[in-house]
Amino acid sequence: ISQIDDAGEPNRCMCAPCTAVEEEDNPAGLIIQFANKVISELEKDFPEMMYSTLAYHYSQTPPRHTKPHEKLTVRLCSIGCSTSTPYFEHRDESLDGDHSRHNKFREDLLGWAKICDRLYLWDYVGNFTYLMLPHPNLRTQAPNIRFMVENNVKGIFGDSPNRNSPETAMPELRSWLLAKLMWDPALDDKALIEEFIHGFYGPAGKDVLAYVNLIHDAVEESGDYLDLSSPPDAKFLSIETLGKAWEILQSAEAAAGDHRSYRERVRNPQRSVLYAFTKAYDRLRKEAEETGTEWPLPESNLEIYDLLHSPGPEVVHT
Repeated sequence: ISQIDDAGEPNRCMCAPCTAVEEEDNPAGLIIQFANKVISELEKDFPEMMYSTLAYHYSQTPPRHTKPHEKLTVRLCSIGCSTSTPYFEHRDESLDGDHSRHNKFREDLLGWAKICDRLYLWDYVGNFTYLMLPHPNLRTQAPNIRFMVENNVKGIFGDSPNRNSPETAMPELRSWLLAKLMWDPALDDKALIEEFIHGFYGPAGKDVLAYVNLIHDAVEESGDYLDLSSPPDAKFLSIETLGKAWEILQSAEAAAGDHRSYRERVRNPQRSVLYAFTKAYDRLRKEAEETGTEWPLPESNLEIYDLLHSPGPEVVHT
C-alpha cells in the first residue's frame, strides 16, 4: 500500500485534503494514515494478514504525528545513499556535501525506529545503471547491517539488478555475503569474503582476493560516492587501478589452469574491468599518456569490446 515508484508531481496527489494532511503532518504521514485506514478495513476479514508500505524519496522522513498500524511494515529505502562508506557513520557536515545525505538518512532511520515495530530496509547494493562496472561495497555491508539490527530494523532486502546474472559484477559473492550477515550479523565479514573467494575460485582465489582488495582500497582512497548509478568516470576507476586489476586477473586465469568452472568464474571480474575500459576509453587513454602508464589492453576500443564479449580461452578439460 504505497506511492508509485519514484513518484512526485504529477503522479503524487496534490488535492486540497491530501495537501492539508501533509501540511499538518508530512508526506509520510499522509501515506501512513491511508495505509492504516486500509488495514483497519481489511483486517476485519483477513486478521492474519500483514501489510507493507514504502518510506521512499519524498516519504523518507517519518511522520511528525502519525504512527504506523501494528500490522504495517514500513520499508525504508536507502536510494541516494553511498555504499563506499557506512550509511550510518555520522559525518562532519563540513567535510563535503556528499556525506550530508548519510546524516539525514541516519536521522530518518532512527526516527522510524522509534515509531514502527516492523521497520524493514530496502537496501540498494548494486549498480543499476552500469551493471557490470566494478562496485566495491562489500566492506560496508556488515557495519550497515549491524547498525540496522541495533536500531529496531527487523528485515532487509538487498536489492541488486539481475542478482543471479553473469552481467552483474560478482553477484555470487555479494549475495552469499549478505545472506551470511543477515543470518548472523556478528560474523567476521573479512573472513567471510576470504572464505567465499577461496572456495568459489579455487586456485585462482588468491589473485581474485587481491583484485577485490585493490578496488575496495581504491574507492576508499578516492572518496567517490558509490550509489546505484555510479558512473564509469569515477575517480577510483583510474588507469593505474584498472591496469593493476587486469594484471591480477590475468594471473587468476593462469592459476585456474584447465579447470573449466574456475576459469569461467574468473571471467566475471575480468569482464567488469574490460567493461570499465570500454565505457571510459578516451579518459583512460589520456590518463595513460599523461602519467606514462603502460596500456595493458589492445589499442582500439573495438578490440577491447570484442575481448569483453568473447567467451574466453578454451578449456581442455574440467
